[in-house]
Amino acid sequence: MEGEQPWVVRRAGVEAAIKFVASQNVPTLFGFQEVKQNQLNDILQSLGPDWSYFGVGRDDGKTRGEYAPILYQRSEWELLSGKTIWLGTTPDRPSKGWDAAYERIVTDVIVKHKKLGKIVNYLNTHYDHRGKKARENSSKQIVDIMNKSQGTSLLSGDFNSEKHEEAYQTLCKSLYDTSCNAKEKKGFEHTDTGFKKGREQKSIDFIWAPEGVPIIKHEVLPSEYNGYLMSDHRPVTAIFEV
Repeated sequence: MEGEQPWVVRRAGVEAAIKFVASQNVPTLFGFQEVKQNQLNDILQSLGPDWSYFGVGRDDGKTRGEYAPILYQRSEWELLSGKTIWLGTTPDRPSKGWDAAYERIVTDVIVKHKKLGKIVNYLNTHYDHRGKKARENSSKQIVDIMNKSQGTSLLSGDFNSEKHEEAYQTLCKSLYDTSCNAKEKKGFEHTDTGFKKGREQKSIDFIWAPEGVPIIKHEVLPSEYNGYLMSDHRPVTAIFEV
């Protein structure tokens, strides 16, 4: 993309952002989008042996294509279960759903905090950028998954949907957007910036919680690092009470 630095340059900024959030002394889970296998390997190498992940490439259910991985520290979280679900009518195998241009997935993990014993069902996704029907139906599919899960369910992702569009509005019927419902809101307004400075910005990246989960804080962090943009989207963070 115009203005984009190669991964060998940008990775330092991505890794610094992860380490900054992890240093805040709050139990933390990380969801990423558009991650390739080599990038995931680089990040894990930088973070160290205590870090692990769950996720697969969306093209073949193994290593091909983009991941929507969830990262966690093994000393903090026990992975109880993990699965990848393809967004569409054949969720158990690599496939395109509805009018989507690409295979799209949601990564779903159930983790237990080792010290506190709390169980969290965390889902992380990346909706299709072209298929309007695919985005709306993906929201319905994910809400159904969350309704059937155990523990406290949380959702993050790049939804390729602004607040006035159907995919976002469908989620709003069942879930609460942290950018609208947090007790404290900080940082930038928009999440999608592109790599070219001065480009029109918008918000399509959100974190969600069901009714009854207190949302303590929502913050959109900067994506600029050492004079370049580490990503074409700003990191979005939220703190919950579970």
